[in-house]
Amino acid sequence: MPEKKRVERFRTFVAIKLPDQLKKELAKIQRFLAEGTDTLKFIKPDQLHITLAFLGKISRPAQEEVVAICQSIGQQVSSFSVYPTHLGAFPRMNRPSLVWIGLGGDTEELTKLSDLLSRTLSRRGILPIRGSGGFVPHISLARVGRKQRRHQMAPLRDLLENTKIELSDFAIPVREIVVYQSNLYHPGPEHVPIKTIPLNS
Repeated sequence: MPEKKRVERFRTFVAIKLPDQLKKELAKIQRFLAEGTDTLKFIKPDQLHITLAFLGKISRPAQEEVVAICQSIGQQVSSFSVYPTHLGAFPRMNRPSLVWIGLGGDTEELTKLSDLLSRTLSRRGILPIRGSGGFVPHISLARVGRKQRRHQMAPLRDLLENTKIELSDFAIPVREIVVYQSNLYHPGPEHVPIKTIPLNS
């Protein structure tokens, strides 16, 4: 019997790119948090983004279909904007595993875009991986290790609750969506854009 050919798969997600100046401001917040705790593993500032749909590992033909779906959706959705608001955490503030910054502004439009993307992908058999609470508009900043989570919850919770951010002036114009491939390396993941798709302006 001939040996089946192995299908190579690639970690893929759809996201919104952040302005470079905002990334610099978010890096300042990361440095401030790092001074108050050693429990956080920070995402590199140049890798920060707003995730719309995480698809896990999919094949190259599936990636091409994701691009085609995004191009179709881009023609249906008009541009809008959001801005950073406050620190938060998943699954909850007193037991964080992921630290993030929430978003304000046209978040209803952002949620609609994510939902439309997820529904359309699912109908084509490409299933986004989503948390039980549904889509929450946010920018992921850092992860918390399991050991640190057990032993230093209270100080970390206090740090997050007492750190106020003022970034509402840093608007994030949502004029395009990007399909990324995420390659895992020892220092951390590298997100490589496959295709940038403009929204209907």
